[in-house]
Amino acid sequence: FDVIVVWECESNEWIADILPEISSLQTIVLLQKNDISDSNRPECNLQVPDTNIEIVYITLPNEGPDIKSLFAFVSNHYDTLVTNAIFLPAGNHWAVGTSM
Repeated sequence: FDVIVVWECESNEWIADILPEISSLQTIVLLQKNDISDSNRPECNLQVPDTNIEIVYITLPNEGPDIKSLFAFVSNHYDTLVTNAIFLPAGNHWAVGTSM
């Protein structure tokens, strides 16, 4: 399954907390929204924690709300979407970690 994450400048350290039992079963697609002003912000420099998970990066202009980015991704990749996908905003997600 794919986990599609819209990321602007939020922490993505939660990726390291994904259970090892499922890490080989998934791909994380990071939809990185940024603009010129973000390049000067240290928190916007994409640093992904060490993980065995395959990560795909797609850079998008920072235009509109996150849902617009998700719809654009689905529209552009509709014919190749996996059967099971989870769409998330960036930030810490209790559902993927080891402590619930």
